[in-house]
Amino acid sequence: MTTEELTEFRAFVHLCIANRDLLSEFDRLNGTNLCGRGTPIQLAVDHATRRLESDAVPFLLFCLDLWERR
Repeated sequence: MTTEELTEFRAFVHLCIANRDLLSEFDRLNGTNLCGRGTPIQLAVDHATRRLESDAVPFLLFCLDLWERR
């Protein structure tokens, strides 16, 4: 990827992250919790286990797949 393409991809990922419906459906279909839903204790466990970091990888791969299909 060129620097310009990388900049465009980063902007695309930011748009995907800002789309709450997309995140919600991704969570529903993949069993992730990118929207940060749950009880305070569930969120504390997610934070302690660094679940967000592990859930972000499949989402970024999903965004990359969408980007490549354009």
